Amino acid sequence: MVSVRHRYVVGRYAVATVFDVFAQIPYTFLEIGQSHIRGDTILSEREFSGVFKDKSGLVQNGNMESLDSSSTLHIKPADFPQITDCSQLVGHGVRVQGQEYSIKGATAGTNFDTGVIEHYRLTLETAEFVHE
Repeated sequence: MVSVRHRYVVGRYAVATVFDVFAQIPYTFLEIGQSHIRGDTILSEREFSGVFKDKSGLVQNGNMESLDSSSTLHIKPADFPQITDCSQLVGHGVRVQGQEYSIKGATAGTNFDTGVIEHYRLTLETAEFVHE
């Protein structure tokens, strides 16, 4: 079922967001603390829902194959009211469908007609974090 609560009206037309168009799945935001001795440690966890696009797979380069993960997760800015710049999310992590990912990049998705930030797009890389 598609939600219409995120739609904006521009002129006479309703404009859909990424959350209206794609199915949302639950994910866990992982606040990560970096430690040179113990590794990246999970400090806290919070549950949300977002739009996950799995873009992982094998990449062939000459005679070598390697695992490439450039998955993305679209999240709602309203879930992170303390964030003033989406780059503050980089370095933390998420858990989606049992797999942990490190956030390697973040961009803001702004509606050009309204100027409202509709989503943050997180670029993910598979990771393993230390569980306390």
